[in-house]
Amino acid sequence: INTMVSNSVPDRALYEKAFGIVSLVGGVAAVVAPYGHGLVAEHFGIVAVFHLCACFALLAVIPGAWHRVARRQR
Repeated sequence: INTMVSNSVPDRALYEKAFGIVSLVGGVAAVVAPYGHGLVAEHFGIVAVFHLCACFALLAVIPGAWHRVARRQR
């Protein structure tokens, strides 16, 4: 993630802000995810949580693949 962020930021002066936003999003996700997973497990069962996580894992591949393609085009 850090490599994708540093390659995406056009100005080195904005690195602190970019990494701060990444850290904020990661922290919020770490707080919200267990609550959300608990709600899903309560309503749909624990297996649904694993399916939900699998969907998020597949979605997480997209930015990495996009970054790889963008680097090859430079």
